Amino acid sequence: MFKIIDFKTDYQTNPIGIDNPNPTFNWKYQAYDGFTQASYRIIVSSGIEKIKSKQGDLWDSGEVSSSSQAGIIYQGQKLKSRQTCFVMCIAKDNNNNIACSDIATFEMGLLCEEDWKGKWVSIPVNFQGSALYFRKTLDIPQKPIKRARAYICGLGCHELYMNGKKVSGGVLNPAVTEYSKRVYYCVYDIKNHLIGKEDTIGIILGHGWFGSRALLGQLYIDFEDGGVWEDHTANCCGWWVTGSPIVDNSIYGGEVYDARLEEKYPDWATSNFKPGWEKGWLYTVLVSAPSGKKESQNIEPIEVIEIVDNVRSKKIDENTFLYDVGKNIAGWASVTVKGDKGSKITIIYGEDIDKSGRVNQLNLRSAKARDIYILKGGGEESYAPRFTYHGFRYAEAKIEGNAKILRFEAQRVCNAVKRIGYFHTSDEKVNKLHEMAYLTETNNLHGVMTDCPQRDERFGWLNDLVPRIYQTVNNI
Repeated sequence: MFKIIDFKTDYQTNPIGIDNPNPTFNWKYQAYDGFTQASYRIIVSSGIEKIKSKQGDLWDSGEVSSSSQAGIIYQGQKLKSRQTCFVMCIAKDNNNNIACSDIATFEMGLLCEEDWKGKWVSIPVNFQGSALYFRKTLDIPQKPIKRARAYICGLGCHELYMNGKKVSGGVLNPAVTEYSKRVYYCVYDIKNHLIGKEDTIGIILGHGWFGSRALLGQLYIDFEDGGVWEDHTANCCGWWVTGSPIVDNSIYGGEVYDARLEEKYPDWATSNFKPGWEKGWLYTVLVSAPSGKKESQNIEPIEVIEIVDNVRSKKIDENTFLYDVGKNIAGWASVTVKGDKGSKITIIYGEDIDKSGRVNQLNLRSAKARDIYILKGGGEESYAPRFTYHGFRYAEAKIEGNAKILRFEAQRVCNAVKRIGYFHTSDEKVNKLHEMAYLTETNNLHGVMTDCPQRDERFGWLNDLVPRIYQTVNNI
C-alpha cells in the first residue's frame, strides 16, 4: 500500500492569500519499494461537503495517466478574491491500488486593484524619525465567526497586534522588493486573536527598506451566517497614529529605543487605552501610494531561526563589554538589563576586532550598525530591535549610567526556509568550509538573496560566497 503525504498548493501547506490565478499542486508518497504512480486525479471544490463527496465543482482533472506529482496546474473555473477552495488528490499505482490525500485547502488573496478599498495613510511629514503606532478599536458584530483575515501592507516594515498581542512570529515584514514594480502585502489569520468585545488592532510601522512609513490595511470578518464585516485604513474614521519608544530606526543604522516613553503608551494596542490629541495622537492622513503592483507575500516569512545563548564575553573596561558569538550571523542582540531610569546601553556590531580587542567597523563604511536602549528603570528589562538587522560575530556593549547587563544572546534572522540537506565528512576542515557556505547563504536571505548583511550595501546581487570561503579556509 502507499500513502499521499505533504500535499501542497503553490509549494505551501494550506496557504492563505495566494494570488496566482492558476495555482500549482504537488505531493509526495510514503510507499513500498518499487512503487510507481500510474495516474492522478485532482479535485477542487468550493465547499467541504462537496470535496468529501468528490464533487469537483471548481475543477476535476479526471484521471490523468502520468507519473508527474509536481507542478500540476489548476485549469478550472476562474477563482475569486478571498475564495476558500478545498482540494484532494487521488492516485493509483501500477497494481491498481488507490490512495486519497487528506483534504487540503487554499485561500485566494486580493486579486485585482479594485479589491483594495483601503487608503495609504501615515502621519504629517513633519513628524520625523520614530517608528509609528497605528491603532483602531473595532465595532465587530457579536455573532459566530467563520474566519477573520487582516491584509496588511506596511512600508517599510510592520508588526501586527490584536488586543495587545503580536499576531505572528514573522519579523521585517514585508520582504524587500523594488517598490516601483512590486509591493508585498501580508495576510494574517486573526480569528483566534479576537476577544469578542472592543477588539483593537495595533500596527507598529518602521522605516525598513522603504525609507518612509506608509500603511495600507484591510480587515474582513466572515460570519457563520454568511455575513461579512470589513474595515479599511482611511484618514480619520477611528484610525489614530502617533510616535513610539522606537525613536529612530534604520536598516543600516540600527535602532534607538527609549523605554522611558512606554509610560505614554500603556496597553496602546488594547481597548484599555484611549487615544486623543492631548496624548499626542493624531488622525491618520492620506499619503501617496508606491507605484508597484500589490502582490501577496507567498514566501517563507523572515523569522528568528536560531538563538545563540552560549556567547563568550570579555570585560574591556568598567563600562564596556565585548561579546563573541563564535560565528558570523545576520540578526541582532537581545539583552536583559537592570538599572536606573535614563541609563543607556549602546551595542555596536562588527565582523572582526582590531588589535586593541575592540569591535572593528571600518569595513562597514557608512553603516552605523548600532542599537541603543535607554532604560525605564524599576526592574529587569528586555530588548531586541524590530526594524533593523546586522551582520556580525562581535558585539560591543557600552553602559552609560548605573545599569547592568544580566543576559546577552544573539538571534539569527532570515527567511525560515526548511533545511532539507546536510553534509559531513571525516575532514573537519571540509565540514567547517561547508558550514560557512551554509551560513553565508542563510545570512544573506532576507526576502531576496543579498550580497552582504553587514555594511551599507545588502543589494540583490547574490552574496560574497567565494571571498568568504577564501577567508574561512585561511582561518582554519
